Amino acid sequence: MKKKVYCFTCNKDVEPNHKKEKNTYTVHKQKVTVEEEILSCPYCKNELMNEILDDSLYNIYNAYLKLYDLSFKKLKEIRNSYNLSQELFATALGWSKRTIVRYENAESLPQNQYLAIYKKILNNKNEFLNILKSNQNSVDKTTYFKIYNTINADLYQEYHHNFYAWFDENYDYHEPDYHNPDFIQFNKGESLIGYLTEDELDEIGRNNGKVTTKN
Repeated sequence: MKKKVYCFTCNKDVEPNHKKEKNTYTVHKQKVTVEEEILSCPYCKNELMNEILDDSLYNIYNAYLKLYDLSFKKLKEIRNSYNLSQELFATALGWSKRTIVRYENAESLPQNQYLAIYKKILNNKNEFLNILKSNQNSVDKTTYFKIYNTINADLYQEYHHNFYAWFDENYDYHEPDYHNPDFIQFNKGESLIGYLTEDELDEIGRNNGKVTTKN
């Protein structure tokens, strides 16, 4: 049984007619077109109030975001790609947590300057780190390095992997032997990874996690 909708003209509940219609709206001076479901009364033919207005507004805003190759879903995916909570993500960008919550819950449409930042940091870790560093003075040191290390967690992991591969190729080491010079060298190298500086991590990022040695 179809859901009935109240028709104010006929003064009764009716089973509405449904049709798809493309409509164009202006959002931030940009034209966007969305396909909407239009309900009409089968008796007087007047358009009826559609109860899914929130979905219509969501679709209009999402169509606008697509002009920037974004979507409400992608806004959240961008944050998740850096493994950061809403609070830490907001801190890194110099925004409020409430701003991130509103955007990810589709409660508010990001202004153009915010969309530009989302575009910059999409699949661009170096750009995200540049923004984090520009906000360094407004972030306490503990939080700053928590964000920094979280963003670079994959680099640490990849550098570990490449270090092991490089070591296997260059040293004769198979079992733990504290008298074996190669084992001692291995331990030194592994320990140093945990003390990489920001600049060294940035260089590793530019080298895609590859191990480089100096003569």
